[in-house]
Parts: sequence; C-alpha cells; structure tokens
Amino acid sequence: MAHLGIARIRVNAEGEHVTDALDVVVTAKGQDNAMDDGLKRAHDIWHRIWPYASHIDALAFEDYQPFKGRAKDGYKVAKICGAVMAIGFSLEVPVFPVTPVQIKKAVVGRPRASKDDVQNMLRARLSGFSNKIDAFTKSHREHASDAAAVACVGLALLKARS
Repeated sequence: MAHLGIARIRVNAEGEHVTDALDVVVTAKGQDNAMDDGLKRAHDIWHRIWPYASHIDALAFEDYQPFKGRAKDGYKVAKICGAVMAIGFSLEVPVFPVTPVQIKKAVVGRPRASKDDVQNMLRARLSGFSNKIDAFTKSHREHASDAAAVACVGLALLKARS
C-alpha cells in the first residue's frame, strides 16, 4: 500500500491561510505486474485529486529522498510523484517538488524539525487545520499533515513567482 496526503490551502481576503481540504489517498497494488500496479496507483490518485481540479492554482509534492533501507520504496514513490506531475501538467499549473528540509525550514524555521514540530506549527498557523487533522486516524494523520505542510510551501513558492 502507498499513502498520499492531499491538502488544499488558500489565502483568504484577510491574508489568513485556510485549510479547505485535507485527504489521504490509499492506493493498493494492481493485480498482475509492476506496470499494472503503477497504472492502478496513478488512476487512484487521479480520481482523488480531480474533484479539486477547478480550485488548483499549483501542485506541490514531497520530492523523494532515498535513504538507506528504503530503496525499494523509491519505485512506488516515483510513480506517485509522476502521477501528481502529470495532473499538474494537464491542468497547466505550476508543479513544485519540495524536499523535507525545505518543508521543515519553511514551516518551523529549522531543517531538523520533527514531524510533531511541523504538525504543531500547522495547528497554530492554519485556520481549520486542527479540526480536519484530528478527524484522521493516527496512521493517516502523518500523511495529511505532511500534505498540508507541502501545500504551504507550494503556496509560498507560487507567491514568490508572482
């Protein structure tokens, strides 16, 4: 199984960051082979992101950072990143890959912040985040929180482009 957090963050008229949507896509393996698996995962992601399409100004995703012991995850994560990029390109919106270090520095202010530090900062800075994140099970809360943090960084990158 693979998990992909999805978050839609916007800036309201008062300049406040608001959490409009928070979701976690759980993709399961395809039936027959690696190609089928990749297509099924891309299909699942597309159908969960598509309802948000008319409200998307940019897409950001956590860029895969391989490390010892997780090399096998690279293939699965690369497929998910590819699906997200394809959606962004098809919607003709900017696509921003961001690293975990960028996320931690942007949200918490330091590159070695913990996931709890990031989530606590999001609770303090994002309107509507706490209610939405608390609705998830503990295992999905981490993915949803990561997605919100990535969305915040994507929003900052989009703003910097303007």
